[in-house]
Amino acid sequence: MALFGSSPSRVPRIRSRNLEEEIVTPSFPRSTARILLLAWLLLLAAVGQAQEWDLRICAQPSSLPYSNREGEGFENRIAEVVAHEIGAKPVYVWLPRPDNRARDVLMRQGACDLVMGINDGHPEFLTTLAYYRSSYVFVYRRDSPFEIESLDDPLLRELRIGVQVGGRGVSAPTLALANRDLLDRQVGFAPDHREPEYLSHLISAVAQGEVDVAIVWGPVAGYFAASQPVPLEIVPVTPQIDQPFVPMFSSIAIGVRPGDDALRDRINVALAERWEEIRSILGEYHTPLLQLPTPMLGGL
Repeated sequence: MALFGSSPSRVPRIRSRNLEEEIVTPSFPRSTARILLLAWLLLLAAVGQAQEWDLRICAQPSSLPYSNREGEGFENRIAEVVAHEIGAKPVYVWLPRPDNRARDVLMRQGACDLVMGINDGHPEFLTTLAYYRSSYVFVYRRDSPFEIESLDDPLLRELRIGVQVGGRGVSAPTLALANRDLLDRQVGFAPDHREPEYLSHLISAVAQGEVDVAIVWGPVAGYFAASQPVPLEIVPVTPQIDQPFVPMFSSIAIGVRPGDDALRDRINVALAERWEEIRSILGEYHTPLLQLPTPMLGGL
């Protein structure tokens, strides 16, 4: 569906100095000529809307559960839903390095039209409405002799706590542990991006007993926990905002280049139109979801 028309940068514009005079001939009354003109313009509009245009998506080529070259990630599938809804063909621009700097450079250079999975309100992008909200979660074996729900649980001082490390800056779980003098309990896992499922190792470590509990971003935990040989518990981390201000949850949106308001608005309508389908996709990947208001088309 193309509520706002086709992409102005890709659909040819009709240019005519005086189209009505060119169509009118002595053999037709002027009223008939006007009807023919209207029909012709409607036909051109329909043809323009039917033509697909390339929607270029910056993505990681091997980063499940988000994306891969085979289109198996949930971000692949949601991007395809959005692209088809706005009459576009999804075309992937694979990032040369698995870091956000490469993504941001390609966006600024105009190599991509959008990026999936951006924090709502990200300063480098114009973001759409959030299409899901998730949090960090505790992951531990279901047969463990304990239950963990809070970062303030004193039992954490006795456990080996797995945390992913090695990204840009200090992660929220590491900050939360540092605030409680628990860094000596942290077991860091630095992902090897050369491996096809590099985000799975922390979850596998829990299943194999290498760590007692892990603090993991929800979509990663839900996806990989479902394929482990032993049942795992997934519990949202509390408090959701750690003091002084360390959010343990995020609202996730789609990012476009600043100034591309037209594309942002079209994607917002697509997200609202296909909201239930998108939620269903997230459910297939066992993504832990926090409550998020359903968007209303009238408010966009």
